[in-house]
Amino acid sequence: MAWSVIVVEDEDYVRDAIIKLIPWEEEGFRLIGVASDGIPAMELIRKHEPDLVIADIVMPRMDGIHLLKQAREEGCSAKFIMLTCMNEFEYAQQALEYGASSYILKLSMDIDKLRASLRKVSAELMRDSLKDRLVGELEQYELHKSNSTNHPQVNEVLHYMQLHFAEDITLKGMAKMAAMEEHYFSALFKKKTGENFNRLLQKIRLEHAKILLKETDFGMNKIAEKVGMGSDHYFIRLFKREYGLTPGDYRKRNGE
Repeated sequence: MAWSVIVVEDEDYVRDAIIKLIPWEEEGFRLIGVASDGIPAMELIRKHEPDLVIADIVMPRMDGIHLLKQAREEGCSAKFIMLTCMNEFEYAQQALEYGASSYILKLSMDIDKLRASLRKVSAELMRDSLKDRLVGELEQYELHKSNSTNHPQVNEVLHYMQLHFAEDITLKGMAKMAAMEEHYFSALFKKKTGENFNRLLQKIRLEHAKILLKETDFGMNKIAEKVGMGSDHYFIRLFKREYGLTPGDYRKRNGE
């Protein structure tokens, strides 16, 4: 997958250097637009919804700070790498406050530094993409597993479990969230969901582990950590008991 990028720079020689000297495809990017200031750049952003914008801070008409601010106000989630001069450091700090991923000093900029920034952004985009897929899978799982009941407090706890499954979730803590005595809440939870609390939490974690097995190359230790199971041995044992095959076999069958 190639991430789309727009370059915004008013100085011709800087813009040409960035465009021509970066091996975009090699870094996993696809150049889809070029602009000389923020006004045409904003139009490109609206039209193409890029993954990354590389923008100079000081430009005529609309500068990079205002471009970033305008993009965020319009709901654009693109990553921004800002180009700046030494005496524009305060502007660079402001850009970071608005959500820029990083800034590069133009006077000391070389292609290796820019490529390093691109790799950093690519990793961020990959994490965001994985997170979006996980959220989508989460929503589908919640929908199809009928984890919705006719009890508002139980539904609130279910929603919390779906979002915070990797954390240290306990029956006692969830009973407190529901403002109920622990044993009463445990019985109510099982009545409304058909599963006891720990069993359902385990199933939620294992469903997310399946997503990570399919979508990443994380090792078993990493996956166990990310789904809140701690030990890879414990994770592997539970996974095999639940699905009848090891996590490694599951990954092979699903074309990792």
